Amino acid sequence: MEPAAIVLYAVLLLAAWYLLASFLARFANRRVVSKCPCEVVRYLGDPSSLYVNLNCGGKKVEVYIRREPWDNPLNLAAFYLLRRSAYTAVRFSLGFDAGVIDASRSGAGRRVGNYYVVNISTPRELAERLLSLADEAGVWRVTVSGELVQLLWRGKDCSYVEKALSIIKNIAKER
Repeated sequence: MEPAAIVLYAVLLLAAWYLLASFLARFANRRVVSKCPCEVVRYLGDPSSLYVNLNCGGKKVEVYIRREPWDNPLNLAAFYLLRRSAYTAVRFSLGFDAGVIDASRSGAGRRVGNYYVVNISTPRELAERLLSLADEAGVWRVTVSGELVQLLWRGKDCSYVEKALSIIKNIAKER
């Protein structure tokens, strides 16, 4: 077989893979969005990720789900070879300035509960309470910047929105 034919077949195979993955992602994304606990304002997705904008009782909540990269076989193979994991990020506003926190379950920094905190300008009680609630909810990483809070979980569905909403309610109750 000639080299030009091999290249042509490889290009056709990748194009077919991407076309099929994009087509199947439409159905998968629609199914994931239908399981979100709040009113869906809009959503955008591709074969490897999904962004959902939700209205949860007047509160704007954004969800970003990073799945396995089904867009092409090379990315998918690299994803598994490097032992990456899918994650879900939920972002919301607290309604007040909470300072800055960057906390993760692994890494370097000052230990606060089960998290390593590298940047913090939040009042100590608020930071400890937020990290305690995040720990109970199984959050992998917590990032706070002003009013915005972003929580990351290892996993790939919309069920984490309910856990984020419970954190919002508990923080608002104490405020």
